[in-house]
Amino acid sequence: MLGTDGTLTMLSSTRSEFVEKGVFDVRKSKSDVGALGESVRLHPKALRSICPMVSFVAIGKRSKEYTRVYNSFLEPNSPMMRLRENGGKILLYGIGYAKCTMYHLSEERLKVDYNFYKEFEGTLIDWDGSSKPVSQTYYVRKSMNTKKNASSAGEMFEQSEYPVWKANLGHVELRSFYAADFNDFCTSELEKNPKLFLDTV
Repeated sequence: MLGTDGTLTMLSSTRSEFVEKGVFDVRKSKSDVGALGESVRLHPKALRSICPMVSFVAIGKRSKEYTRVYNSFLEPNSPMMRLRENGGKILLYGIGYAKCTMYHLSEERLKVDYNFYKEFEGTLIDWDGSSKPVSQTYYVRKSMNTKKNASSAGEMFEQSEYPVWKANLGHVELRSFYAADFNDFCTSELEKNPKLFLDTV
């Protein structure tokens, strides 16, 4: 349970739709990162950031704080920076570390050579149904042939001094840890090995 002081925030990105169709409807564009995130987006109390490509949804006391407009993950307004600064935790629900979005913060901070900043333009349909031009700057791969996987970093993280809480829910394994811990670890290890998140298989 979140309790009265808790906040749940999740990625509700629409990267494929915005790239292909050039439209982001904050009310209707479906999350492309799984059923759980989509169910949170549809919750009657959920707020969603007006960010094409990489919107977040949030429920709870600080939902407005986690759904501000941002471009760079490093901006103070970005959900991942807020999660880090507020002592928030990440919950991995059956997905392991492979898709843990937090590792992208380290990539952007260290300006990895396989990514670059690219501006995407399209149309935003706002909460009131009005539409207007919108652009989103996103730190993306230079080549779609570049495959990423944070699993090895996650395995190393679990062998470090940082705490990771594990549990099972039915057949699903849960992992929880502090966002700042994972970000600090990933940044430190990425400095040592710039190919840490590249899938070389």
